[in-house]
Amino acid sequence: MRVVKNRAGRRSWRPAGRGLLVALALSLLASPASEVRAHVETVPTLVNRYITVTAFETRVDVLVSLLFGHLPARERRRIIDADGDGRIDDRELSRERLAWGRSPEKIVQLTVDGAPVALRAAATLDLNGDRTVGAKPLLIELHGTFEIVPGQRRLRLLAGPDLPRMGETEIALDIVAGWELDGTFDAAERPTPAPQRMFQFPSAPAANRPPIALTFLLRARPGAEAAAGGWRWGRTAWGLVAAAVAAILALAVMALRSRKPGERPG
Repeated sequence: MRVVKNRAGRRSWRPAGRGLLVALALSLLASPASEVRAHVETVPTLVNRYITVTAFETRVDVLVSLLFGHLPARERRRIIDADGDGRIDDRELSRERLAWGRSPEKIVQLTVDGAPVALRAAATLDLNGDRTVGAKPLLIELHGTFEIVPGQRRLRLLAGPDLPRMGETEIALDIVAGWELDGTFDAAERPTPAPQRMFQFPSAPAANRPPIALTFLLRARPGAEAAAGGWRWGRTAWGLVAAAVAAILALAVMALRSRKPGERPG
């Protein structure tokens, strides 16, 4: 494992038309609350994995990006092309997207204070403007989110099993609002020399690489718990208002139905 604060001079992935990972890099660079710098690289023979965890006051967003180089992309395209006609149609693309989003725990597992997180997730695929079954890089991204209660929280992240031809893995934490980073711990729960926002795990044979895991010790900033409590109370209050309105409407409907034919209101 290597701690990474900034990387430069490496070839960047730029999917035609959209630039999803470029947008990710720009968002990290523009964030005033974070010193994280995204390092994105295409390796022709490998699948590089980038995991970004973004902490807001009452929720955490998770983005897992799997960047397939030329060789693994060709192998993946053949799998997606279920009918074997050499092209990936909309139905095959949709099926592949749903398959990745259906079981996010196979890609990344998260716990908060030891309790597993139920990640609500969806996947997107970028074929780099080419739907043929050829050696052209592709990008698969999993977007997920879960709610988190302010306080002091141990957020543990475990990367899923390595894919075939897995390359490097980078894990980054970005804090947008509401939290401070008090400490980081490796897979064996040993503290790192100092709290860090980005870690890099170089490529290695799957048989020789231990599970990739990190723990972030987060502490809510002063006022964050009160703001979160107000937000939750506001949501509860609106729920009570909606329930009251529904009850009034129900009583009105019952009154109308109970009137005799020809009877006028009042």
